Amino acid sequence: MQYHAYSRTSALLSIFLPAALICLFFLWSLYTLLSAGPEPLAVLGVYTLPILILSSITGLNQPTHVIISEDKLKIGAFGRWHTYAVSDIKGKLFLKPYPHIGKVYVRVGPARIFGGRYWISSEMSEYKQLVQTLQDFAKGDEKEDATT
Repeated sequence: MQYHAYSRTSALLSIFLPAALICLFFLWSLYTLLSAGPEPLAVLGVYTLPILILSSITGLNQPTHVIISEDKLKIGAFGRWHTYAVSDIKGKLFLKPYPHIGKVYVRVGPARIFGGRYWISSEMSEYKQLVQTLQDFAKGDEKEDATT
């Protein structure tokens, strides 16, 4: 079983602090909209920030933990987990590395609004091993097709 996670400092600064700032900016936008009227920035914040909050918390687009066992891939943050059977995701994983920012974009299965899309940072423990395992999952069906 592989367990990958961020250090507390890294998770706090790169995941939890931005989520808290989004929530604070939403509250400011709502307060400004109710007290001062339709200020353009407040209107923008009231309409767009709930989507960002939902995608961060519900979609887990910035996971803090990744656990890989022989039969499951678990991705989690904010006390929530998305669990995938390895047999279901082999060959259905899409990885796109962004080395200039030190992240890899991972999409599990077809594109959806919430869930299935994750950003894994190089600050995660044993990052290279994690990316290699995910690349093996992405190529999984090709290897099986070649043997049959």
